[in-house]
Amino acid sequence: MVRAQKRHSGPMYTDNFELWERFAPLVRAAEKPSRYLGQEWGSIDAADKPEADYHAVMIYPDTYEIGQANQAVAILYDRLNRDPHILCERAFLPWVDMISLMRAEGLPLASLETYTPLAEFDFIGITLPHELAAANVLEVLDLGGVPLHASERAQGDPFVFGGGPCAFNPEPFSAFFDAFFIGEGEELDLRAALLHRTMRDAGASREEILRELAHIPGVYVPQLYELRDRRATPKHSDVPAVIEKQLVQDFDASDALGHPIVPYSELVHDRLAVEILRGCNRGCRFCQAGMVYRPTRERSLETLKRYADEVLLSYDSDTAGVKAALRAIPLLQEAARTGGRIYEDGFEPAQIDTEEKFLQYVKACYHFFGFGVWTVLLKPDTIIGWCGLYPKKENEQDV
Repeated sequence: MVRAQKRHSGPMYTDNFELWERFAPLVRAAEKPSRYLGQEWGSIDAADKPEADYHAVMIYPDTYEIGQANQAVAILYDRLNRDPHILCERAFLPWVDMISLMRAEGLPLASLETYTPLAEFDFIGITLPHELAAANVLEVLDLGGVPLHASERAQGDPFVFGGGPCAFNPEPFSAFFDAFFIGEGEELDLRAALLHRTMRDAGASREEILRELAHIPGVYVPQLYELRDRRATPKHSDVPAVIEKQLVQDFDASDALGHPIVPYSELVHDRLAVEILRGCNRGCRFCQAGMVYRPTRERSLETLKRYADEVLLSYDSDTAGVKAALRAIPLLQEAARTGGRIYEDGFEPAQIDTEEKFLQYVKACYHFFGFGVWTVLLKPDTIIGWCGLYPKKENEQDV
């Protein structure tokens, strides 16, 4: 039988080992048991945070191998756990086979770290990656025992917060969330969590907490607005009429993900990633992220090298991906100078010996590219480029 390591922490933690023992036989019968084990290398140990008295969970509303590869969730998980008062865990939507087994056994959706049911958390943060995940959000809440509608949640129920790309158009989801975080969440999530913690300890009501949350720039609380002529209008004079997206201003100084979680199984993006920039000035009409996360902010090459060394050491791997767009060319030039290799996506790697050869390769494929995305792989002794660009075909017009 698969068994979980028993973990203990501060006063907010309750021992859910008996619940896990009911869940363990289902894991053994599941299509991919590694989705539900938790306890990976690099995940938070509740025993390391004895002072934590605020319990948060970050959720990606899809399966483990998709959600664990999402860097936004990983960054927020890391950011919240840097605060000594907060224990942040993870949860993902089980696959259909496990959902059926859990419902048949009456088991709730719970976190991976301590197997705490979702309904027992203070803070539930759900990433809204795309519109097709909307039904998955409802499945997550229902399976976790959390009332679907925000209006149905009582004083002891968790607060459900939404963020991510689809939070920029929150109204279709508004009935199911207590608040939305518009923009980048590193500072928003932490500020909202600490405010909630302070007011919870002071005995504030749910309505009072939501009212104060609405005063944080970038926080949209649907219950405090009403729709008039298809516009959200504040019900109270102290509630902002316009919600402005929040951005990390000094991006190079912000923490990259230096200590990633090492999964037990293959992920959809099964490599480490170091984020080199946010926002994009190319203006591709199909790309929402390039628009909503403007202005473009980059990390320096020195910062990237430092974080690449950290993640390689944490991951015990020989490759790490750097998420970038076409502005990654300077990094790939560095790859050429160090004798690195550039990978043409889907083909065998082409060895690059000189910068001239590298620039010739870029020129050959610059005008026809797959979504304009470049990824750079780093090794301790060199930089390797994985290029999502495709060479121009004969007689093909420039895109």
